[in-house]
Amino acid sequence: MSDRQIVHKRLRGASLATDRYIDVENGSKRSYDHDTKYMDPPTGNYGIYAKATDGLVLVDIDDYEELDDATGLAALSELPPTLEQESAHGGTHKLYRVGATDDGKLPAAVLAAVFGTMNPNPPWGEVRVANPYTVGAGSELDDGCAYTVQADREIAAIGADDLVDVLAADPNIERDDIDPDPPDPDESVVLEDVDDRLEFALEHDDKLERLWRGDYSDYGGDRS
Repeated sequence: MSDRQIVHKRLRGASLATDRYIDVENGSKRSYDHDTKYMDPPTGNYGIYAKATDGLVLVDIDDYEELDDATGLAALSELPPTLEQESAHGGTHKLYRVGATDDGKLPAAVLAAVFGTMNPNPPWGEVRVANPYTVGAGSELDDGCAYTVQADREIAAIGADDLVDVLAADPNIERDDIDPDPPDPDESVVLEDVDDRLEFALEHDDKLERLWRGDYSDYGGDRS
């Protein structure tokens, strides 16, 4: 079984949606299309996309050799063993299925409430929950280094509070200005998409841009 088949099998086994694979440029880790999703890993390089609307959390451990304080990394080791990928240059990707809280909040909303962002940045790497991706095992860079399955295990199921406790144990984790009433993840994702599309439309449609500025001359001055 190939590495990409293992990743797919483990996502399905954890009852996580598999319409989350995206194209990544061959030979690199860049992706220019986050809108087109695949049910199965595409050929060539691919990414595993994190959605604010479900429980997949991607934990990317990169910068740990020069840590001044390894408290957070030690806390992370308290989480149960799970599927791990090795990145092309020696980092580790851990995949978790994180359940909602008793009041129904998904991990993205819980992290936003505690850390001020859905995607916290501890000193040792990144936690990817809403909209970012990690390159999938089976992908290869131009320098010949590849992403591989480091530990083939079932994706561990943990609670959102467990994840927060582990991250909060790191005294050096970044905390953005915290919104006491963070937006629902579903709404924030939709708004991000709308803002991006509106900005694109205004840049490429002169008529729409004039209307946006309040110029109704293209419509005979009819504001309706």
